[in-house]
Amino acid sequence: YAYRREVLEGSDQITSIAYELIAAAIEEIVANQTMERALTEETFWNTILAVSRLIGMSENELLERSEITMHNADTLRKDLINFLQMRYEYYTHYCPEELTEEECQKRISTMYEAQKWLILESIDQAWKQHMVHLDAIKEGIGLRGWGQKNPLIEYKKEAYATFKDMMSHTRWEIVHYLFHINLEKFDKHALEARRERELEQIKTSADEQQPDQPQSNEDGPQLSREERRRLARKNKKKKK
Repeated sequence: YAYRREVLEGSDQITSIAYELIAAAIEEIVANQTMERALTEETFWNTILAVSRLIGMSENELLERSEITMHNADTLRKDLINFLQMRYEYYTHYCPEELTEEECQKRISTMYEAQKWLILESIDQAWKQHMVHLDAIKEGIGLRGWGQKNPLIEYKKEAYATFKDMMSHTRWEIVHYLFHINLEKFDKHALEARRERELEQIKTSADEQQPDQPQSNEDGPQLSREERRRLARKNKKKKK
């Protein structure tokens, strides 16, 4: 919710979120590859490979363009974060020389719009999938009682683990997309139209699931839904 609110507040917040997500993604990669502060040649190259896949850059190019050192895991993490944040800044503000100043500003503005929609879509899709996972956990949690385990405690543990996985995947996905934005294929109006359709579908589904409200009848008992339907058909025939 905090991410969504910040994204909707403006371009400055988007840059701040991008920096934060880049740092979190790199910290997670380094932590997964290097269990200790010491850095081996194998863990170093495994980390470089993971980062190169994340941003769509070859390992050799990554090493050539950055100032990454192999002293220890802490230094590697800081070097990678600094490089990716500078790379992001360049990528989002880059303008070809043939563009005029007005065209350049328009390109930068469109880039921020694309980032906003990218982050919102990633967060919303991840949250909807998380709700599906929570429903699945609820359906099977009752079986924990057979194993002498408290179902509520087990649900909280599994729900929290699922939430952490969701956040990790979302961070990775957003950072990956930030370095793969194609402005030529970005269509804001198509995204808005699709979002409107999804909201309408959700509203329609919610209305269908709500039970019919009983009609007020002070002079007699309230009619059931089936009785109201029969009465409506009867009145319709009378009108004809």
